[in-house]
Order: sequence, then structure tokens, then C-alpha cells
Amino acid sequence: MWFRRPIVSVLLLLAVLPVFLSAPTPHSQTFTTITSLRTITKESTVTTVLTESTTATSHYPVLKVRTAYKTDALVINRVPDTHGCYVWYFDFTAKKNEILATDLTSSIPIGFYVLSDEYFETWRKVGLCDVKGALAGDTLTQEYYHALVIPSDGEYHLILMNYSHGNVARVKFVSQIIGVVFTSRSTRTETYLTTTTQVLTSVWTAEVGFPPQQNILLVGALVVVVVIVTALVVVRMSKRRQTPQSERPRTLQPVQTQLKHCVECGKHLPAGAKSCPDCGTTQPR
Repeated sequence: MWFRRPIVSVLLLLAVLPVFLSAPTPHSQTFTTITSLRTITKESTVTTVLTESTTATSHYPVLKVRTAYKTDALVINRVPDTHGCYVWYFDFTAKKNEILATDLTSSIPIGFYVLSDEYFETWRKVGLCDVKGALAGDTLTQEYYHALVIPSDGEYHLILMNYSHGNVARVKFVSQIIGVVFTSRSTRTETYLTTTTQVLTSVWTAEVGFPPQQNILLVGALVVVVVIVTALVVVRMSKRRQTPQSERPRTLQPVQTQLKHCVECGKHLPAGAKSCPDCGTTQPR
């Protein structure tokens, strides 16, 4: 019949479809691998600040030398007992950063110390021959020279000790303020700009294509489209078959007519003539 050909086509497509769906799809046919090389250049600027501080100390003499103590014939008695010492001390005031210069000469070794007022009061309460916290000095010396920078404003003490039990000490010394120290601090700052270029290279790989699941969906969609198109063709052809005869266009068939002749005179007779128009003979039917 007329609809056998579309139906056979659809049946063949449906028979072949499971073969496509069940056949394994090679990965190389499903995906396409694209590899690209990307290079990124980054520039970074680093600011380095270096700060350098410098401290400079300068010594300047005073306009007028101030003497703390001066003597050319100081006698320090010997120690009367078996143990102990004989002490002589002198007080003076000084200001911060002043320079106290001491020049001492003794006939025998003696002890010489410079104490702040705080340590002097502690030492005097204890009453020992051993001195702690001295700013300058020596335990046993016969010749001594030292320049001391006064740490702060205040009262200070010069201490001399004779540890000998048989001899007196004859001392010649001078302690005086000879100058002042000035400390200056300067700061130098340098700024450095460092530009660093960093190149980053990366390999980017991507797979372009459809996975097997999407391929199955595409085949299924194609089958649906084919079925719909086939159905539309079948419906249209069925409508054409069902068109009534009256609506179809008529085809004119040729009409065959036989020419009659008069039985008497042999002339052609018009159609339907009962007698010959020439001789008037009545024609048989």
C-alpha cells in the first residue's frame, strides 16, 4: 500500500538506533584536546628605606677651668690597727657632660675613687675599705691619670685610702673641670626603589567536545525529528488519498463521432439529420 514505504523507513531507523546507542564511543572521537601556553609578566616595585643614625661626640674646653681639689702635699696617715684603712675624701659639684681630669702621684700605693652622692652615702653607712660603684679609680696606684665625663648634674666625692700599717702616704694630685662634651645625633635616610619583573608561564589544557551522554541525547533528538517528519509526510499523503472524486480535476476525453452519408446522393449529412438536405431523401435510422 502507499504507506508501507514510510513505515518501513521508520522501522529500519528504530532497528539501527540500539546499535549506535550501545556501541562504545572512543574518547578521541568525543573530545578534542586543546593545549595553549600562557605567559604572564608581572612587574612589582619594592621601596626600601634605610635610616642611619650617627652620634658624634665633641670635646670643648671651658673658658675657665674649675678646680675640684688641688694639693701638692697631702699626707694620709698609716693604718693604726692590723686591719682597715685610713680614708680621706673631698666633695664637689659638677654638671652633666663636664670633664673631670684627675692627675695623681703618691709615695706609696693608695686607693683612689670617684663616687656619685648615692653610692657615697651607701659606702659611708657600711664603712668598708672596699668601694662599690665607683665611676673611676684604682685600688692600688702610685701614679694615676683619668678624664671622667660626669653622667648627670649633682654632687660627687673624691676618696683616697691608705692601706699601709707602717707608712704614711704623701700625695700630690689635682682634680679639675677642664672641658665639656657635646653629643650630636644626625639621621640620614635613603630611599631605594627596586623594580622586579616576574614572568609566569603556564600550560592550559582543555577538552572540547560532547561527552557520551550528550551524544546519546543528540542521537535521540535526531530520531525524534525523523519520526515527526515521517509522521507529517504520512498524514499529508493520507489526506491526498482521501480527497473525493468530485473535488479532483476532470480530464477531457476525446469524443469520437461518425460522419453519415446520404444513401441516395452520397453527400455528408449533418448530425441528427433525418433527410438529406440536397436530394431530400429520407435517411434510415
